[in-house]
Amino acid sequence: ADGKPTATVRSYAEDPGLSLRVTLTEGGARRIPCAVLMPRDYHGDTPLPVLLDPYGGPHGQRVVAAHNAHLTSQWFADQGFAVVVADGRGTPGRSPAWEKEIKDDLAEIVLQDQVDALRSLAERFPLDLTRVAIRGWSFGGYLSALAVLRRPDVFHAAVVGAPVTDLRLYDTHYQECYLGDPNEQPDVYRRNSLIDDAGLVDAAGPHRPMMVIHGLADDN
Repeated sequence: ADGKPTATVRSYAEDPGLSLRVTLTEGGARRIPCAVLMPRDYHGDTPLPVLLDPYGGPHGQRVVAAHNAHLTSQWFADQGFAVVVADGRGTPGRSPAWEKEIKDDLAEIVLQDQVDALRSLAERFPLDLTRVAIRGWSFGGYLSALAVLRRPDVFHAAVVGAPVTDLRLYDTHYQECYLGDPNEQPDVYRRNSLIDDAGLVDAAGPHRPMMVIHGLADDN
């Protein structure tokens, strides 16, 4: 009331508070767009445990030259991980052909691109491939579950957020764009689902730990 300032509001534009240590690069023979984030206090060459942090599917481009896009990944990196984000086939921002390559195959192609990117980056970055985890939400959650269920030789643990598990039950306007009519292509839906009426689909051993997070009102 007396016109005197009582506080100063901090400007996050001047000092965002969380700086990035991110390298934008490419991985694998397909030149998959990748981001690699290291802990800001890491100055050695000892291999670090790896956390893949993908979305990995349609309509979700993660590897971009933007500060805010990598803040969550940087937080995880600062906990002691080398964090890898890879935009494989099916993600936007590269070409229509790149997006269309996942027609009838949301599982094998998408997962293989994550594996190829990881192994390629390990040739240039200090990644400990004996300690690899993966986390994601929505399509990224589906991909994370897919990783530990079908490629436990590569992935050792997963945090699975709101995954779509049986693709027959998801939004038709989305799913049928990629997998067709479930009544006409039931095997396509089965191959791409995490579960069907009989249980897990094409799961491999050994079993890996998986933490599933899902909101009660989440449409997935």
